[in-house]
Amino acid sequence: MNQIYFITSAPIQYEFGRLNIYQSFTSVSKGEVFAPLSLSASDDLNGKKFEFQVGDITNIFTASSGQTLETGKMFVKHYKHLRLVSTELLNPILFDMENLISEKDFFSMDLDNALNVARTNFVKSFYKGKLKESKNNLVKRFDQLLQLLKSNPKSVVIGHAFFLKLLEIYLFNKEAFESEDALLKAFNPNQRPFNALEGFVYLS
Repeated sequence: MNQIYFITSAPIQYEFGRLNIYQSFTSVSKGEVFAPLSLSASDDLNGKKFEFQVGDITNIFTASSGQTLETGKMFVKHYKHLRLVSTELLNPILFDMENLISEKDFFSMDLDNALNVARTNFVKSFYKGKLKESKNNLVKRFDQLLQLLKSNPKSVVIGHAFFLKLLEIYLFNKEAFESEDALLKAFNPNQRPFNALEGFVYLS
């Protein structure tokens, strides 16, 4: 039995450059910029108690660029035996934050409620095929990724939170993809998908 560990990146900075937090979210969601890791990211990784023993891991899989790749590089820097593999199969699901919640609405409520609205509309848009990537194309990516991982046991996969949450649903509750209400319930948009450097385990 092959255990694959899926986790999100180290903590990131939500405000950077001259952008406010909404502008940062918008630019990152479109793939125009990558959110930098937080200044505490290295310490957070070193102090994290993972569900896996890093010494038992051989491969670290990440997206081709951005915060997951930078997190993977930190793993490899701290643990010299690890092999870093970047792949487009783990690239984030691109969308336009402005289509999920307007800047005016975003700042008219507290941050938690604004993000709940954005996540809810993300799931609805995904189900209705209104994101930049279709549901069918994402499922193809999932299947290709899982096939890749079959031949690479002892792996940790670092992915973006929305990508990993939908992958988790696909693996453990695939029928939820057939109903908007079921998908919303499974995704639970009123809760953050995963904390930094956390995720789920899959037995293949």
